[in-house]
Amino acid sequence: MKKKKKNGKSQSKEIILIVLLSTIALILSHFFQDFIYIFTLSFICFFIYTLSFKYKIKTFLRLLSVFLFLHLIIFPLIYVLILKYDSSSFEFDSTIFKNEKENSITNIKEKYNSEKTKQYLESIDLVLNENSPKLNQKLEFLNKGNILITKNYLISKNCNDDFSFNHPVSVVSINISDLNGTLISSVSSNSEGCTFSNSELNVKNYLIERKEKLSKKYLNYQSVYTEIVKNNRIWSYRQILPYSLNIFFTGNITPKSKLTNIVFFVHQIIVFVFLLSILVNQLPLTKNEKSESKN
Repeated sequence: MKKKKKNGKSQSKEIILIVLLSTIALILSHFFQDFIYIFTLSFICFFIYTLSFKYKIKTFLRLLSVFLFLHLIIFPLIYVLILKYDSSSFEFDSTIFKNEKENSITNIKEKYNSEKTKQYLESIDLVLNENSPKLNQKLEFLNKGNILITKNYLISKNCNDDFSFNHPVSVVSINISDLNGTLISSVSSNSEGCTFSNSELNVKNYLIERKEKLSKKYLNYQSVYTEIVKNNRIWSYRQILPYSLNIFFTGNITPKSKLTNIVFFVHQIIVFVFLLSILVNQLPLTKNEKSESKN
C-alpha cells in the first residue's frame, strides 16, 4: 500500500512538473519565437531518456536521447551563434539563401509594422509642421467627441479594434483627415480603452510623444533591416534546423571558415559513430534471430 501511495505521489509530481514546464515554455515562446522549438525537442529527448528506465534497451535509448539532443539542439545553436558572429562562415545553397532572406525581410516588416509606422510618422509631421495654436487644446476636448480644426486638417478621436494584443481590444487613436474629411491616417495610441487616459495632456505634446516612440521603433526596424539586407544576418535556430539535419552529401550548407570546418567535422563524426553503433548493436540481434529460426 505504501509503495502504491509513493508511486501515486511521484506520478502526480511528474504531472505537475510537466504542466509547470509547459506553462513556462508557452510564456517564453511568446517572447522568444525559437524557444518553443528548443523546448519541445528537449522534452522529446528527455522523454526518450526516461524510457530507458522501463525497457531493456537502456543503452540504446540513452544514446539516442543524447544523440538527438546534440544533433537537433546543440549543433544548430552553435551554427546560429557562429553565423551571428560571421555570416560568411557558412555557404548555403543559393535558392535556400534567397528564400530565407526574403522570409526574414517579410517577418521583420510584419514584426515592426514598418509601413504603418512610417505612415504614422509622416502624418504626425504634417500636423506638427503647421504649428497651429489649436494643437494646444487638451485631449479631453477630443474625448468629448469634438473635432479639432486646423488650417489644413481635421483631428478627431476614433476607437478601433486592435488584434496585435493577445486578444481583440478597443484602442483609441487620433484620426487625421483633410478638410474634405478624407482620412489621411489613424495614429493608434497602443493602449487599451476608447478614451485618452491622460486627458490633461494637449494634442501637440501627445503627438510629439507618439512621434518619439514611433521614431525609436522605426529606427530599430531600419537597424535590423540593414543587418539582414547588407550583412545577411538572417539565421535563427528555427530557420537553420531543417538544413542541419542532413549534413552528409548535400550542398545545403557548407562550412567555409576554420572553426566551422572543425565544428562540422565533429558533428559528422558524432552522427557517423551513432549510426555505426546502431548497426553494430543490431548485428548480434539478427544473428540470434536466425539461429533461433533454424532451431
